[in-house]
Amino acid sequence: MRHLTGPVVSTFAMLSTVLGCSSTPAPRTWTPADYGSDYRPTGMVPPMLIASNELAALQALRCLPVPNTTALVQIRCKLGVDGALSKCQARYVVGQCRGSFLDLIETFEDMYRYRPALINGQPVEMPYAYSLNIRGPNVRGALLQRSKRPLRSRSQMNDVRNLEPDEELVQIAGTPPTFHREGEMCVPPRTTAMVQIACVVGVDGGVSHCDLFPPVEPIGCDEAVSNAISTIEESYRFQPVIRNGRPVAVYTVFSFGLLGEGVVPFGTATGPQSAIGRP
Repeated sequence: MRHLTGPVVSTFAMLSTVLGCSSTPAPRTWTPADYGSDYRPTGMVPPMLIASNELAALQALRCLPVPNTTALVQIRCKLGVDGALSKCQARYVVGQCRGSFLDLIETFEDMYRYRPALINGQPVEMPYAYSLNIRGPNVRGALLQRSKRPLRSRSQMNDVRNLEPDEELVQIAGTPPTFHREGEMCVPPRTTAMVQIACVVGVDGGVSHCDLFPPVEPIGCDEAVSNAISTIEESYRFQPVIRNGRPVAVYTVFSFGLLGEGVVPFGTATGPQSAIGRP
């Protein structure tokens, strides 16, 4: 079996904004039957990936990272009520691969299709963000397992909002968790993984209700992930988000790159958003 010598791309999508977004006409009509047991007439049903083509991503991203290095980059798109992506932009890119990322984003909108999110039984349009873990030669991806910890239902928390596209959280306390096990990174040497944790930032700037998003974690890191969630909830503090003169509770997602021994981070730079964005 041949091994890929080019960049390896693993993709995690994270919900960045749901409530308060407008809907647009969809070429396909989604019915409750399309959602099966996931359907709820009230609250939120998150989107679900139904088709992807990561081979296209590998072909489009022709720039090779340095051996034994990895980079965490981000692309933001709009997910429509038809389940298609549009208006994709790079937020962070591998510094020396800027031109290659232009080619990647040109094809990104054709790579993924989703069953759209529902709010109170209706499909909604929303921003959607991707974190790409780009690994150079000699770096493996960690084996993943579904998390055993129960997910907390946020659909009943009617007083929690989603960040608006022009809002950013300002952190004032807390340091990133280490994800260590017995003093060492919980993933094996020459291996990387990405862990995303969705939380609620309250009106006082404190953090609570943290869960994995998506609900998977690297094998052997379950205790480290639990400790990381505790660290975030106990030590992270933010300036409260103010709307209409009052603080509001919001959802947010934290992304962490786990680097096994022998892997070093490769520099990223601000992406060419203005060059890519399309009205």
